[in-house]
Amino acid sequence: MTSTRTDNRPAPAGIEIAERIHERDARFADVNEFLTDEAALLDDNLLAEWLELIADDITYRAPLRQTVMRAQGNGYHPTMGHFDDDVHSLGFRVHRFLDSTNAFADDPPSRTRRNVSNVAVWATSRENEYFVRSNLLLLRSRWDAPAFDLISARREDLLRLDDGFTIARRTIYLDQSTLGTPNLAVFL
Repeated sequence: MTSTRTDNRPAPAGIEIAERIHERDARFADVNEFLTDEAALLDDNLLAEWLELIADDITYRAPLRQTVMRAQGNGYHPTMGHFDDDVHSLGFRVHRFLDSTNAFADDPPSRTRRNVSNVAVWATSRENEYFVRSNLLLLRSRWDAPAFDLISARREDLLRLDDGFTIARRTIYLDQSTLGTPNLAVFL
């Protein structure tokens, strides 16, 4: 199989696709392993180590989901979001969780399990840069609650490869317009 419908999907503005990377390609395996390792860092609450995977020019966004008719757009608000972070605000959030006594939204820390699937990888027109789409299902347990919070999303990442991968851009498209969790104090 050399072509699927997803081969021709447009990339976000500012990203020029050069080629689709298929599962049998070693680059695909490297990207998939990176996403798996990243999820493990977050699940193990190794936030300082996770922060080392972030590029200095990162944009880390989750636009607000809207319920609209098909003719009214894609269902995501163009300017409003749950968060719109850069490397400094991500660093502040990590510092607050790890070093502050007032991070009540996630202290004690949530118990999480991130399941990353449906990974699709494209090389961009820039050397050692990859556009990646994946699905994320996050299960989150807080305190002694008997039920999990579920957060489901599609992610679009721009990864750069130098000594290792870094995340240069991540946009998280949440599936719910009303979230079934009290806060988004976890990284997606």
